[in-house]
Amino acid sequence: MATSIEREIKLALDPNVPLPDFSGLGGVVEDRGVVEFDTTYWDTHDLGLLRRQLAVRRREGRGWTLKGPSRVEGLAVVREESEWPDGKNPPAALSTRVCRVVGDVVLEPVARMRVSRHRLDIVDGSGVALVEIDDDCVIVLSGETEVGRFREVEIEITGASDELVAAIVACLGAVGATPDSPPKYLRVLRLLGRDVPAARPFGRE
Repeated sequence: MATSIEREIKLALDPNVPLPDFSGLGGVVEDRGVVEFDTTYWDTHDLGLLRRQLAVRRREGRGWTLKGPSRVEGLAVVREESEWPDGKNPPAALSTRVCRVVGDVVLEPVARMRVSRHRLDIVDGSGVALVEIDDDCVIVLSGETEVGRFREVEIEITGASDELVAAIVACLGAVGATPDSPPKYLRVLRLLGRDVPAARPFGRE
């Protein structure tokens, strides 16, 4: 298991709008290309994890992630996430941690999406990562049937200054990106017609 603190900003962007040019904002832009993956969210039948600001996901071939409760710092959402190697069912250690919070529950797949991710890294002169920009085109699936799609840009902050982050957000805003985008899990559930809890999971609604 690996645990880290994630700090990111999510923005919604029209699928037909190209990403802006981030060169000249500070640092060097490195294009990591496009990858595709399937993600399945696991929860209780009545979305008990979501109600307690938790999320469990499996990225096929990439592993399991448990995202904990979050707080908001400016435009960024800050939360702890723990990762485990891939497998068909939730790892025992993950299930144990979930049960400590929500009791003895059974997790099941509740939502699935297919993501095409274009990743850009902004690094300093020594090659140290400052910001990771993930441009995600998301297809929401019910079985193998598409029920909706959306686009989300994630700015994951690793070592960037507040000034650089603000410049990136402004650059995206200039092409129509809007901040305070709900987490993917909520957007997927809504497109699937699920009754999303009224609470504000993950620090934002």
